[in-house]
Amino acid sequence: MKALLALQQVRSLRTHDLSAVVTAVRDAGVPVPDWIDQATTLNPYAVTFRYEDMGLENKPLDRGQLLDFVQRVHAWATELVEQAPG
Repeated sequence: MKALLALQQVRSLRTHDLSAVVTAVRDAGVPVPDWIDQATTLNPYAVTFRYEDMGLENKPLDRGQLLDFVQRVHAWATELVEQAPG
């Protein structure tokens, strides 16, 4: 998603907060599919786990679903990058 910001000539965010990255991509005028909001469900793993104690109340990730989601994001972003002029 940060590559999409670069295509829009938006300075990339130095963050692991996926909510902030999705918002920045939208604000840059990139057409964003509705399903991309699922990225925010990964914030506890991308932000909290990285910097704080998550505790045991967070449920484990479904690795299969996560892999499917990441592949969708990659395919979507790659398509937009390949369609970009220049």
